[in-house]
Amino acid sequence: MSYLFRYYSTNITFPYDYVLLPKARHFLADILVSDIFPKLVSKYLVTEINNLLMKCFHNAWRLPEIDLFLYSFFFEHLRCSTKLQSVFDIDEHSFLISLLLKPRSTRLERVHRLLNEIDQIFFLHIDVQRAVLCSRQLIDKLLENEKYLNADRLSKEQTNFSSNKRIPGFDITILNHCYYQLTGQQQEYITNIILNDYLPV
Repeated sequence: MSYLFRYYSTNITFPYDYVLLPKARHFLADILVSDIFPKLVSKYLVTEINNLLMKCFHNAWRLPEIDLFLYSFFFEHLRCSTKLQSVFDIDEHSFLISLLLKPRSTRLERVHRLLNEIDQIFFLHIDVQRAVLCSRQLIDKLLENEKYLNADRLSKEQTNFSSNKRIPGFDITILNHCYYQLTGQQQEYITNIILNDYLPV
């Protein structure tokens, strides 16, 4: 097991002739979830988990073992551990958030739990923003102060998480493609945010 960890921590790519075999994918996923990931979580090595998942699999979220691990990581470990929160960077570890939100059947439920049970700073992640576009009440609440959003403004208390992002209500990419989905009042909020608070900084 330690050999696998050393190899996949230092090599950029996974040998695809191996990873494309379904049994091999599940075998490796079992090793990671049962042996390697718990050790990394206990040592707060979130970046290593992020990197291993990026290197080892295409569409890692399709593996039930990985999806169950991600659910447990966010809603059992990250939710309860201030130490783990202090090393979790919304920007640097965005890949983990994207993987968590890949399954469509559970996406809205998971977004709800991220924002309400862990921290509203997760709204800075673009996939979370896409998921809440249909929630008029939440959008109105986030935009009503007509201020750009960042980590300090999104968190009710001093957050343990970190992110350098600031957005004018939504990520610019979201605004470019989904502006028409917002109500007239929401569009007015965002226009005021951009002109009076976002650009002048």
